[in-house]
Amino acid sequence: MGITWSHRSLPPGVREEAQARSAVIRETLRYMRGTAMPRNTPMDVDAWLATKANLIAPAMAKAQAQNLSLVDKTMGMSLTATGYHDSPIGLIVPEAFTGYMPDGRELGFIKHAVANRVRERMALGASQAEAWKAGSKLLATIVQTGLIDTQRMAKAVAGLARPRTLYVRMANVPCCPRCAILAGKKGYWSKPFLRHPGCDCTQIPLAEGKDVELSGPHFDVDAYFKSLSEAEQDKYFTKAGAEALRNGADYVEVVNSMQGLTGVGDDVKPFTRYGAPRSGWRRLSVPEIMRRADGDVDRMRELLLQYRYIRPERRYGPVSRVDFSKGWPHDSDNLGELAQELPKNDPRPVPSSKDWAHILDGEPIVPGKKIQGGHRHGTGRERKTEFPRWWSDDDIKKAVLLTIEAPHASKVFGTTRVLYRVVDEVLVQVSYYPDPDSSGSMILGASYPKNGSGVVKNIGGRAVEQPLDVSLVPRE
Repeated sequence: MGITWSHRSLPPGVREEAQARSAVIRETLRYMRGTAMPRNTPMDVDAWLATKANLIAPAMAKAQAQNLSLVDKTMGMSLTATGYHDSPIGLIVPEAFTGYMPDGRELGFIKHAVANRVRERMALGASQAEAWKAGSKLLATIVQTGLIDTQRMAKAVAGLARPRTLYVRMANVPCCPRCAILAGKKGYWSKPFLRHPGCDCTQIPLAEGKDVELSGPHFDVDAYFKSLSEAEQDKYFTKAGAEALRNGADYVEVVNSMQGLTGVGDDVKPFTRYGAPRSGWRRLSVPEIMRRADGDVDRMRELLLQYRYIRPERRYGPVSRVDFSKGWPHDSDNLGELAQELPKNDPRPVPSSKDWAHILDGEPIVPGKKIQGGHRHGTGRERKTEFPRWWSDDDIKKAVLLTIEAPHASKVFGTTRVLYRVVDEVLVQVSYYPDPDSSGSMILGASYPKNGSGVVKNIGGRAVEQPLDVSLVPRE
């Protein structure tokens, strides 16, 4: 090669992401070739399906999670370097992207696709070793493409969560001619990222309107072509194509005569059940969300929030403490009248695993008995309120604990103390009372979202929105 690829040439953030992604993909492919489907040790395909093939999906999901963990951080670094300082409207939820392919198929399909490839080759007369090699090659292609596409999809979601941003496509050289002519082109996160199986191109996020110059073989097809030796030009652009280019032919015309690219999520499965609540709610896949939004970026963001691919960026809430001594941000003035702390000598309950199960799932429904608990979104329990759709179980637990530890207001009703706190524009109510069988200890009582952004109440089979209303909080 006339050029040596190095991640050191990449902008901050993109460099870290590229290095981490490459390491994870290499390690995962090594595992697939050495353990899940040993390249040089052919097996009976049915025996393989019953044993080693079951290692593929967990390894793939683990690799997806590792790659996704850096997306928000590295995107923030990259955009800051180009002068973008706005806060995102939300952060991606990594677990929403793991466990299935970008087209919506669950990872379990991979082993069956590979097994079918082995059977097909053997049916056409290939030896077991040749068929096994073909299956191993397909496995590597699916794994590599799936891991890169998952990260691209997450980057697109993270980009949509950052208004007024776009990306510049960067080729990871050596690359194919199709990727070379697209290198350096700007694109919007709402459009599918064109690629081919095994494509390792990436996106460099930029603030919209910023005139950032990115040069070199990674961004310029002519610079890339000229960096190759003549033999390499013939290899990557075909002999006829390379000769035409050396004689001054147009790159686009030559490359367009070759096979085209497809977008991430083409032939997409509209729904996936992976990561959905236990109620059986189905999640729209990201490419399907983009298709349905039909270019309406605000609608895309709304659906990404609704289907939990991103969670709102928290100005205050379960993940932070805020000084409310000067009032409550974004709320009415009279909230300053509310008490902010409990007396120091007031013992408070520590929620148990049974308490969390009660709050999230509720008690089993028994005819004639009052329904108890169950406030996770999607539980659908009559007369019960539910936390916002985009709140995870951890978010709910943090909100309840924060309300117990640092309420904005409290009120005593007989022997029961009721606490109130606004968390992320949701009014959370928690109660507790003395344990009659244990001196000094407390029992956690009703804990639920009273009202607020994203809160609904199930009434007559309908989920009725409950807007934030802090006037319901009693004054001491």
